[in-house]
Amino acid sequence: FIDEGFGTLDDNTLRTAMETLSRLSDSRRLIGVISHLDEMKNEIDRKILVEKDINNGGSRVKVIRGLK
Repeated sequence: FIDEGFGTLDDNTLRTAMETLSRLSDSRRLIGVISHLDEMKNEIDRKILVEKDINNGGSRVKVIRGLK
């Protein structure tokens, strides 16, 4: 898991990091990334989305699989 390790990267370095993570995950590895960056969220096609549930004060989890 990588927790918010990308927020200070410039565009080129972020692109390189995303390409590297993509290559690693294509090698049958599971990589967890915690991020609030739209660029990353838009590029990753399999997600576990955790959102606040304002109705009960907890959280809810949604698994998203599909195209970017």
